[in-house]
Amino acid sequence: MNHYIVTRLGVGISRKSFYDHHIKLLKEGLAVCFSKQTDSRFVWILIVDAKIPDSSFDELRNLIRSANGRVMKYDPIKNMRMLPRTAKEIVGDIDSPYLMTRIDDDDIVTNDFVATLRSEAEKFTKHHSSIALADGVNCHLEHGCYTPYYHPTTPVGVSVYSLSGKDINVYAGNHNKMHERTNLRGGDVKIVRTNEPVWAYIRWGGSDSAAYRGSSKPSNGRPLSELRDDFLYKCGLSHDWFEKISGIHDADSDFRPEIVGTKKARLALKNEYLNILSGLDENDDRYSDKAEALTAAFYAI
Repeated sequence: MNHYIVTRLGVGISRKSFYDHHIKLLKEGLAVCFSKQTDSRFVWILIVDAKIPDSSFDELRNLIRSANGRVMKYDPIKNMRMLPRTAKEIVGDIDSPYLMTRIDDDDIVTNDFVATLRSEAEKFTKHHSSIALADGVNCHLEHGCYTPYYHPTTPVGVSVYSLSGKDINVYAGNHNKMHERTNLRGGDVKIVRTNEPVWAYIRWGGSDSAAYRGSSKPSNGRPLSELRDDFLYKCGLSHDWFEKISGIHDADSDFRPEIVGTKKARLALKNEYLNILSGLDENDDRYSDKAEALTAAFYAI
């Protein structure tokens, strides 16, 4: 069974400052986690914008080469979609069972994450199924605390198992409805309880999600220090990792795309910008600015 781990990074964004920031996060976090996996049978694929600066593209390729990885350029304007619709568009022709996993660039996972996913996926008996490792943590950097998080719908590493590259992939459609789509297709949905956290969402006050969701301190937060000796160790990360990541976020200030208002307004903006961009020459100065605003609208939906 082939296993593809797919990470979206900056589709619609061409600013070097954005990539500089997120490459720092990858180097300190997810890339380290993947290098420490007890099961290395996976291919890591980064989907980036077609207009990514050459230097950033080269740096990302060098970064994930050790994970048998590759960087895929994608043009959301020419394709009129922010991300590919099918698995075939990402990995090519597929003629054997495969597992496709979604992980964001600022997430972290324990060293048995891939092994656990593969073990559970190998139990599937139906074509096209979905799997979720539901136990993780929310880490709130600016508040110095974390909360346990049971997330059965779209946790870090939510995955699909299939036999055909034409099937829907982990970035197609509303990922909150992935299990629902699996049921409609007659597949199995597996929600796995590990009891101990196997992943972490990293929340921080300057993020795009905080800009439109808010970033208040959780009332049931526990000290981040509780995660240092066990969880961070299992992720392959250093004891002072939370401080390192906070320092990166605090030092960089000009990498974030524009965030726009309500969900209804963002949807309207998305349609407006798609129409505008489809009529612009890609060398037009307005192209990059509009593409970034479009990306922000999609991120925020």
